[in-house]
Amino acid sequence: MADLISLALLRQVEAIGTGEETKWGRWIKAASAWTRNRLGFDPLTQSYAHRVSGQGRALLTLSAWPITAVASLVVDGEAWSVLTYATAADGQEEAYLDRNARWLEARNGRTFPQGSGNIYCAYTAGWATLPEDLEDVAINVTRLLGREQAHLGQGAVILGAEQVNEILRNTSRYETFMQTIMAYRLIP
Repeated sequence: MADLISLALLRQVEAIGTGEETKWGRWIKAASAWTRNRLGFDPLTQSYAHRVSGQGRALLTLSAWPITAVASLVVDGEAWSVLTYATAADGQEEAYLDRNARWLEARNGRTFPQGSGNIYCAYTAGWATLPEDLEDVAINVTRLLGREQAHLGQGAVILGAEQVNEILRNTSRYETFMQTIMAYRLIP
């Protein structure tokens, strides 16, 4: 999984000494994992293919956003066509992406029927370039981890998202980070 920020980007705001690249690379990986974990999805562009359960409603939320393309949508064995919000004017399609690309909306009185794993969707979602405020979170979490290294000890080679969360909870910036994250979560 790609890191959300690069060492080159971090160097623009943090003095990183010669020979410290490996250590800062670990903090970048840990901050990236924490950010993804708190978002509940990977914000960088990637392809998804999975089954979801219909809820009998006109809206269907997938596991990541912004949805940039839908390759296939099959509902109870029937292929549905999907158009973007801007092109969904002719009424012939079964579903379209909402204007914010957060979910699919059934059209023409249809709903996504209730069922267990009855909907298959192959789609692409995420940003090619991370939104600036999410990038700032990843940068600042990385910087905080770097400053907390004395408390982490040399044995902390790999930090999981939960370990990072415990470290961040003790900082005054935690709530600010979480406010930004919550604005991007699909289900707060």
